[in-house]
Amino acid sequence: MDRDFIESLVHRRAPLLARARGYSAHVVLGRRLRPFSYWHLELLEGNQNLFLQTWQTRPSSVAIFKQLYLATEICRLRPLKVLRPSWRMALRRKLTVFRWYFWPRVSHRNRVPPLLSLLQEAGKFRAYMADYASRPIPFPMKHSKRIQSPVNIFELELFRRFHPRDRRELWSLSPGEVGWANIAAQEASGAEISIMTEARREARAEAIKQGALRSKRKKNAGGNGNGESNARR
Repeated sequence: MDRDFIESLVHRRAPLLARARGYSAHVVLGRRLRPFSYWHLELLEGNQNLFLQTWQTRPSSVAIFKQLYLATEICRLRPLKVLRPSWRMALRRKLTVFRWYFWPRVSHRNRVPPLLSLLQEAGKFRAYMADYASRPIPFPMKHSKRIQSPVNIFELELFRRFHPRDRRELWSLSPGEVGWANIAAQEASGAEISIMTEARREARAEAIKQGALRSKRKKNAGGNGNGESNARR
């Protein structure tokens, strides 16, 4: 069974009261988030959030806090709702800044630097997204074509063809579940699909590992050869 498929279906279990109020088991910056949906994904993409990208270099602690705080606010929204500035939001932001940025946490009698604390919260947010957004990874074929419309709209429209839903229901769906449902529905209807299966991922990882070992051996052999030639001189 594919691990990404299992991840898209099985989520951490929230406390009873949190489930009754429509929240997930994930808590970031001290705030409980709703199950990650297409609506949250669309809002994060619209704000070019750092947590939808791979960090080539580590951002500053200020950038991490700003992006993480905005992401938690977004991921507490119900589908089709947007953030509206208010005095409560401003006050909550000030309290969050004081709690997570200026006031180091105390853990086992050791003071935790603010940056480390933020990175821990950032890890929690990435785990939250992975819990709901583990979609199948396309494996390109020779005749594959890149879609021109936004990916989220394409996936939701494809899902609606097989499973008619209203607009609000569509945006509340989990990206992971929709991605796998679309792949299964297309294959069942006779369409040719190609995804990165677990076997392919393992084969690719092994190939990368073997390539790194060969490069290391070649480098070591070259280094030894230079050393011997210098010694002879």
